[in-house]
Amino acid sequence: PRSLVHVCALHSSSLSAPFQPFVSHILPRRSFFAGKVFATSSSSPVTCASMSSFQAASSCSIRSASSAPSEVAKASRGAKSLTIGDVSVRLQECTSPQNVPALDGTRSARHYDSLLQSEEMLHDLRWMLQKDRIGQDMLLLGGPGPLKRRLATRFCEMTRREAEFVSLSRDTTESDLKQRREIAAQSSFFVDQCVVRAATQGRVLVLEGLEKAERNILPLLNNLLENREMSLEDGRFLVAPERYDRLLEAYSRAELDQLGLVRVSPRFRVIALAMPVPPYQGNSLDPPLRSRFQGRNIFAPSLSTQLPLLSAIAPSVSRPLLTNVAALSQILALGGESASGSNKSELLSRPAEFPETGSFHVARALETFPNANVHSVLSAIYPYRTFHRDDPTRIQVVDSALRRLNLLNDTEAGPAGGYVAQEFLPPASSEFPPTKAIRWSHQSKRDASDLVTPVSCGNTPMGGKTSYVETESAQCTIDGMLMLHALDRDVCLLGSRGSGKTMLVQQFARLLDYPTETFPLHRDMSHRDLLQRRTTTNSGDTVWQPSPLVVAAREGRLAVLDNIDRLPTGLLSVIQSLIQDRELSLFDGSKLIPYDRWLRLQEEDGMTLQQLSDARVYPVHPSFRVVALGTPPRKNNPYLTSEVSQLFSFISLPNPSVHDQKGIVHSVFGDRQSSARSALERFLIESEHETESSLKLSLRQLVRVASKLQRTMEHSTDEEALLALGDLLHANLLSRFMPIPARKRLEEMIDRAGIMTSDRTMDAIPAATVTSASSETRPASTSKENSKLDHLVPDVLFYDHIPSQQVLMQEMEQDFELGEHLLLIGNQGVGKNKVADRFLQRLGHARQYIQLHRDTTVASLTVQQNVVDGKLVSSPSPLVIAAKEGHVLVIDEADKAPTEVVAVLKGLIDGDMLLPDGRRILSQDHLDRLRADSGSFGDCVPIHPNFRMVVLANRPGWPFLGNDFFGECGDFFACHVVDNPDADSEVELLHSYGPNVSLNIIRALAEAFSDLRRKAEEGVLSYPYSTREAVQLIKHLETYPGDTISDALENVFSFDAYDPFLKDHVIESLAKVGFRISRDHFLPSLAARQKVIDSRKNKLTMSYERSASTAKATGPKHGKIDDTNEPHVGGNTWAGGTGGRDTAGMGGKGGPYRLDVGNPIHQISDAEKRNISREIEESARKMGQEELKRRLEQIDMSEYENEAYDRFFNSVTTQVEQLRQILESLQSKSKERVWFRNQGTGDLDEAKLIEGVSGESNIYKRRAEEQDPFHGGPRAPRHGALKKRIRFVFDVSGSMYYFNRADQRLQRLLETAVLVMESFHGFDDKYDYSIVGHSGDSPEIDFVDYGQPPKNRKERLQILQQMMAHSQYCWSGDHTIEAAEKAVKEVVKEEADEYFVCLVSDANLRRYHIDPRELGHLLSADERVQGFAIFIASLWNDAERIRKEMPPGRAFVCLDTASIPSTFNAIMRSSILK
Repeated sequence: PRSLVHVCALHSSSLSAPFQPFVSHILPRRSFFAGKVFATSSSSPVTCASMSSFQAASSCSIRSASSAPSEVAKASRGAKSLTIGDVSVRLQECTSPQNVPALDGTRSARHYDSLLQSEEMLHDLRWMLQKDRIGQDMLLLGGPGPLKRRLATRFCEMTRREAEFVSLSRDTTESDLKQRREIAAQSSFFVDQCVVRAATQGRVLVLEGLEKAERNILPLLNNLLENREMSLEDGRFLVAPERYDRLLEAYSRAELDQLGLVRVSPRFRVIALAMPVPPYQGNSLDPPLRSRFQGRNIFAPSLSTQLPLLSAIAPSVSRPLLTNVAALSQILALGGESASGSNKSELLSRPAEFPETGSFHVARALETFPNANVHSVLSAIYPYRTFHRDDPTRIQVVDSALRRLNLLNDTEAGPAGGYVAQEFLPPASSEFPPTKAIRWSHQSKRDASDLVTPVSCGNTPMGGKTSYVETESAQCTIDGMLMLHALDRDVCLLGSRGSGKTMLVQQFARLLDYPTETFPLHRDMSHRDLLQRRTTTNSGDTVWQPSPLVVAAREGRLAVLDNIDRLPTGLLSVIQSLIQDRELSLFDGSKLIPYDRWLRLQEEDGMTLQQLSDARVYPVHPSFRVVALGTPPRKNNPYLTSEVSQLFSFISLPNPSVHDQKGIVHSVFGDRQSSARSALERFLIESEHETESSLKLSLRQLVRVASKLQRTMEHSTDEEALLALGDLLHANLLSRFMPIPARKRLEEMIDRAGIMTSDRTMDAIPAATVTSASSETRPASTSKENSKLDHLVPDVLFYDHIPSQQVLMQEMEQDFELGEHLLLIGNQGVGKNKVADRFLQRLGHARQYIQLHRDTTVASLTVQQNVVDGKLVSSPSPLVIAAKEGHVLVIDEADKAPTEVVAVLKGLIDGDMLLPDGRRILSQDHLDRLRADSGSFGDCVPIHPNFRMVVLANRPGWPFLGNDFFGECGDFFACHVVDNPDADSEVELLHSYGPNVSLNIIRALAEAFSDLRRKAEEGVLSYPYSTREAVQLIKHLETYPGDTISDALENVFSFDAYDPFLKDHVIESLAKVGFRISRDHFLPSLAARQKVIDSRKNKLTMSYERSASTAKATGPKHGKIDDTNEPHVGGNTWAGGTGGRDTAGMGGKGGPYRLDVGNPIHQISDAEKRNISREIEESARKMGQEELKRRLEQIDMSEYENEAYDRFFNSVTTQVEQLRQILESLQSKSKERVWFRNQGTGDLDEAKLIEGVSGESNIYKRRAEEQDPFHGGPRAPRHGALKKRIRFVFDVSGSMYYFNRADQRLQRLLETAVLVMESFHGFDDKYDYSIVGHSGDSPEIDFVDYGQPPKNRKERLQILQQMMAHSQYCWSGDHTIEAAEKAVKEVVKEEADEYFVCLVSDANLRRYHIDPRELGHLLSADERVQGFAIFIASLWNDAERIRKEMPPGRAFVCLDTASIPSTFNAIMRSSILK
């Protein structure tokens, strides 16, 4: 009914117009309704007048594109009415011209002024006049881009309407829209926000990003939209103008004011801007809210509209080229329409999005740089190959479209399109804004005359040292940045971590004399943090302070948005008006407007500087630019949404070529040649085509390795230098904790490069290698200067005679002298903390200590904010104290904190770190630049030159499951692996802790622990036993010599008593060294403990005994079924309970059979289990057998078949349990809860302290399962909603059956299949696997299809029977090559998080003339797919020969039954589970 009222009102006001178009206003082609897109017929053209008559009839004539941009505003200033076609509105003079938006002065005015006067846009403006005339609110729907916002701006500009702009996000709260409480003079009061200001002062409220707001926020506008009424927090009430005027007939204005009634202006309108959901991401409109708007689809300009505009922008560019550019935007836009399949071309079935303004930017680039490579220009505006690097189909679609339009050039010209910046001409000293000129030459057109372009610049020349090394690719990137800068474009650099993005930005700023404002971004940021920060003055008044981005905009600096890939999805949209139009509304009510418009307010509107300042209207400095830094988007982090892609021009940093890397090496070594330098360069050649990033040195790591190698060569022989190079490579790439396949690949690469390596973890380091002064404690320099710091110098018990630890500390000291920050990484219990403390104790350095954890935030890491006497007071954290005072900051448990928290350490290392309280920690170089720019330091914390960090972290990966600190920011640190001591060192260390313990016992313990660690490295055991446990054992034996070795061992190994597999391996390792430990010591039962106690000669005089349960089993039964699946412990009622009696469950007694419903298991003792009568035991056993028979009948499986399956299953039971434990742990990690903010209850949010003081209620945070930000409900795991897709390819050829009698290869094959099916059972939400076979009959024999894993033992046995039968009856022959090729192609047919192919075969390749290198090439043909081959049988030495000829780490040889499952475990741990 409400929609019909709107239609009738509009129809009655425009009788000459046909009725059908008005229905489309209510039901637009893309509309929000139950989350779906509806397609309706397009609006028919307006027939009452031609477009020329529209323009002729306008009282406010709209000038042509050649007129000055401000002509529209000038014409409207003196006009009484505006007419477009048959719709006229009366114009009123505004009292606050600074609040009237305008396109003139914006960066794109030259493009959009003509566009908005086109026939298409005038149709939209006429519609908006219609809506305004009859008092209806509007909703403009369209794709990403500034067109909707600029259309609303032009509407306000033409009608001289004041406006309030609000950019919505998921962080937008009620106080951002209605009223916010502030504090002044120790009193709180409410300040009207945008909605209230617009309603009371008759402005147009522009709400941008309607689809991004949370569902419960926008409904507060419902009554204001419908009835123009709203209750306010300060007690006032907004009243519709008609009702207020009627009330004035009975009450005076003063009486109405006393009643708190406020009149809503009749000129108040709402223009909402939104993207349709779907196809775009966001929240669909709430039906009550949607029905209050009138909708209009806003489409990108058509080809016929674009061409005249492009010709005006680029008159010297050929018309056919401009036509093709415009056609490209239309073709890709056509592919993105939600039209029916019949209207789409097959080519564009999966199109990428082209920027809404892309064709204008391309035209201007080609006009300014006439010889530029067209494809290079397009790639900067529309970097589809980077955006869709994981989706070749999309890349092929766009490539095909470009090729058909002759826009695809096969020659690479770089981001500058072939242009090279040759010379910078200095700016005039008095010029404002400062401008330089760049002289360009073209690399392929030498005969062309040089080009000179002006560019904005800063006025702060940078001196001092620079880390920039001019390589070919780096200079090409700089040229591209300069070219885009000359085109007034903001730039986004995309590159992997350590690729040199920060260095390139610094060089770019240095060339243009730009002062920089670095803004480190992270996941915890809200939309407020991007713009302003709320704090208090010394008197307790609440104030807003600008963010670095706003400071840069006002001061004309280069804003560096670092880590945009870490921001929450959609958050960058709040700054799109600043990026695209240089205009921004801030939370404190102030506004930033373009500089030209700010001047016009003074020149044409007569406003003084004081008036503009009082109105809090400030100009954006014309030199202001933005450079964003991020990693290339991935499927698990597609942060470059369709909106973000509209904000910047992009440059994707290529992987450094060998030539570039050699240039970096040359910058360190100069012309000095050596065998070590040559070996390093050969290693760079080896790693050039390596797809695994962990095997390649980042630029930071390369500089560090080269610098240390150059230092080592000064006092070493060639052989010693080669050994040092090998150690440097292993340390910087952290090979010690690499997955086994990757480690093997690295070792082969190092070996082929001729580099020597040493293994200090296995062989004892001679004491002679340790310098005599290494263990001496030196006088503390800090202690001499200030004895009060003695308490900060660690004082730790440490035994200095361990050679491996002394060598480690020597290397740490060398890095300290080079100014490096240190990262100590290793397993638990290897002595990281002790080594760090002893190192600092020896050097006499004061230490600040901080321990990270799951709930550590950026704020808690840097400062602690508290409210004292109504004022916000910041207390420095140990990090700030250490940086300021020159102490050493020890950061412990770095892998436990969220990665976005530890990533802020990058800014501290780079010398520019932003604190949550607005201060900055700056290095001396940054302070010098700041002084040159502003003449003062401001509120900055200088970094002391002696400041260092020592970061401690556990190794990445299983079984620690912490965050990968090394992968995130490890290349910022000099990395040192802290490992368990070698055998001799460990014996010496243990003897230091237990001098009275027999040396034979100590050696035996050390040997046993070494064997257990070896099993952990091989993947047999999951727990990495460390020196810490061994030390604790020796301490016990030293303190209680009367206790047996079994008593002491139980302290460590009792954790493993509940796992029979682990228990057996522990007993085996102890037995090897002579410790004959009874299994009773490891049995988790009272009876076993009692047996041990009874065996002792000396009885204790006092003891505590745990009595067995008095509850008796009465009889077996299935038990009741709890539909809620709540855990039940004890009792005898519920099926699936644990630790109880009689019922089917786990860990109890007297039940008929086991029943696991997924709840935690509570195990009763074996003594209690035996405490049942023989009759009940027999009854339970009989009931269990009957249930087994019933279950077998249910799945049509006989007892014989069950026994047959057990023969395979029992061989891999242990490995299945191991792999399932890994999968379960990884799944629980992916479901880790996150913080929810703006809550009414929970923990106090430290970022909301000011809101709490001012009286707001939603100031808490609480942990919960991560929700989808737009659709609600549990969110997929943080690493992405897509599954990992795996294809197992088994060799079921005749040779498997034929040779099975000789080496049991078919038996091992079937056991491996059982391992796969049993391990992945129950993990369908994360992994999607298939099993196929190949033989002489076919390269693809389906056994298990994707999404259809076998459900029970019967189905799994049937698959084994099929595999065996096929191997027995298939024709001879081989299809290994074809099977590998088909598997790689098949696995990527559906979208997934990652892709894997595991091929299991014998090594019978030579017989069929198969080249192993061809097989390796096929398995690695698609860079998205990780392919592996496992050879389980071999004639002679074929398998080992094949492994060596295949790519390193891609092939494995398993010639015994037990090694196949462990090999699968290693592959899955290293690849699938990383």
